[in-house]
Order: sequence, then structure tokens, then C-alpha cells
Amino acid sequence: MYLFSVSINIFLFVMTKSHEIIKKIDTSTIDVDEIYSKLGSNDKLGFASYIYFGDNYYGIASTIQGPRNKSFTYFVNSVIESINITNYEFKSFALMHQSSKAEVLSLPFIGKTIVQVGEGNNLFDHIKGFLGFKVEDIDSFVIEIRPKRRKSIKQSFSGFNAKINDAGLLKYVVRAKESQEEALEDYYIACSGGVSDSINAREDSKIYIEMADKSKNNSTLTEKIVEFNNAKEFSNDTVKDFADFSEPASWANYLPSL
Repeated sequence: MYLFSVSINIFLFVMTKSHEIIKKIDTSTIDVDEIYSKLGSNDKLGFASYIYFGDNYYGIASTIQGPRNKSFTYFVNSVIESINITNYEFKSFALMHQSSKAEVLSLPFIGKTIVQVGEGNNLFDHIKGFLGFKVEDIDSFVIEIRPKRRKSIKQSFSGFNAKINDAGLLKYVVRAKESQEEALEDYYIACSGGVSDSINAREDSKIYIEMADKSKNNSTLTEKIVEFNNAKEFSNDTVKDFADFSEPASWANYLPSL
């Protein structure tokens, strides 16, 4: 695993087993554009993701097979171990958010909807009775509503939404958007989901630019960062064991082991 600086606050996170790429990385004869080009043309060589670092948070833009947060956490802890810091472990947690039914109903475009209902929910009882299942045999039912391509189910959604009781409602996720120009987002009603955004760019040079723009303009992210910074558990104190490593020269004695 390798981490390359691309731009201010943007890094390319690479996982590869290609001896060709590893050799070039180790001898500094390859740049970020070449790495991304090689990985993009042959997924057997490895995968890459972009990581954006903001104030007290970071976000990862990854393809289906690209390295995710679990891999990045492992990478950071491997670096910490390599610089002989043994009393700290790097952990990260998603910023979670939840939407109300009223908020989703106010959106002009509503798409795919997933509902999971368990015992005690009126919809669970209706489905169980219709299908003839015994209650002791069934844990829950999952309903996925798929609109026709580019069609909104907003007109029907309000009636459907009103018929679902909160009791026994295990999952309720709606794909929707605030305007026709925007990308669809997941709105979590009965459960919480991690704050996210859609990256529409396909060109390498535009992906990280869009990441930075969306990080700055995502209102839910801004709200959750303020909540996080104001939490009583939050501390912005300098960790003495890591303080020296803010200077590049401090890494000289450890570079051979990284």
C-alpha cells in the first residue's frame, strides 16, 4: 500500500502487488499520473482511491474494488508501528446522519426506496398474512421499490410513506435529490447512514477537484463537523509523541522501515 500527494489535502491511496509498479515506486521513477493510468488500464495490477483531508475529518472516493477505510486504517497503523509508537492506535468512525420523513417528502425527486420491517410493524403483518408465513419463522421482510429509469415516485411516495408505522421499522432508505441537476443521494429515515456525496467526474484530474468542492459545499457534512468539534469528548490538543513528525526531517531515521 502506498500514499501519494496529488494536490493540497488530496492523496492517491494505492494497493498493488505489481512488481513493476512497486519497483518504480521504490526507485522514485514513477509519478501519480502514470500509476493511475497503469491501474486504470489493468485492474490485475491493483486499485486506487482518492483521500481528501479536511479539518478533523477525511473522505475517501473509491471504485467498487478500490481500497476503503479499513485498508487506510491498517496502512496508518502500520506507519505508526514503524516509527516505534506503540501506545496509540488510529481509529476512524463515519459521521452518521438521519433524515425525517417530512424532509424526504419535501424533495422534488424520489427514486429507489428500500424498507425493512419486522414484527410489530403493520406492513410486516400485512405481508405475513398475504403470503401465509408463520410469525415464528420470519425475522423481517425487505421491500425494494425500483422506479422506471429516470422516473420519480414522488406522487405515490407520500401515500406509501403515510401507511408505514414507526414500530418495527428496521430500515428505511430513500434515494432522492433536491433538484434535477444534482445526483441522487441516500436519505436514511429509520436508521443512520454515513455522510456521503456523489462524485460524477470520470477523468483522473477532475475527481479530486470535485472531492474538494463537494467537501466544502456539503451542508450535512458541515453540520456534522460542527457537532463533532463541539462534542465534549473532542480534543484538539497536540499529541506529544507525534508532534516531531510534522517536520519532514524527523522521518529520516525511519524511512528504511516504511
